Amino acid sequence: MSINISDTLCVILRLLLLFFYVGFVNSKTKVVRTVQIKEYVGCNMELPFHQEGITVNMTGKGLITMNGHLDIDETVGNLTQVSVNVEKCRSVADKSSCEFFAAASYDSPCQMVVARGMLWTPTFDRIQPRLTCPFKKGSYVLKESSLDASLLSKLIKPGDFWRATLKLFVGKRLVSCFKVGVELVEIRNRLSP
Repeated sequence: MSINISDTLCVILRLLLLFFYVGFVNSKTKVVRTVQIKEYVGCNMELPFHQEGITVNMTGKGLITMNGHLDIDETVGNLTQVSVNVEKCRSVADKSSCEFFAAASYDSPCQMVVARGMLWTPTFDRIQPRLTCPFKKGSYVLKESSLDASLLSKLIKPGDFWRATLKLFVGKRLVSCFKVGVELVEIRNRLSP
């Protein structure tokens, strides 16, 4: 077997160019790890507090923005409990790949939900008219609300899909239910010169 010197030099030059190109591109970009919402749906039940036409978008900076309507068909009183059930899934598409991961419940959450300085405060600040406790009957608009998903990215690992079911209760009565599915993604942001 004979080795052609010009072919070998060509391959070496291509590898060097590729190496420098990748280094150049990576030096001009910043990688942001964030959570992408893949699923945001109601629980297919007729409940007095429901969401309509919610759209979820991600900005290039790792922020999640939401738009839509929250409808409260009756004044529901003060929330007495919020429960969260979290599943870890191997696949977004295959619901049978999910397994129980954790559950938590919070008593008397009403004031916590509308509190200032919380992770969800920017979301609730963009609801008009402003939500108060107890939640009053009416139609509320959620417009360009934002959530910094980078905080959640520190809690989960890449490769898995996470589904959380959130339920809101007044006494033993379920008043709202929705599901959120998230996945860790990396966004490459081009740096300004």
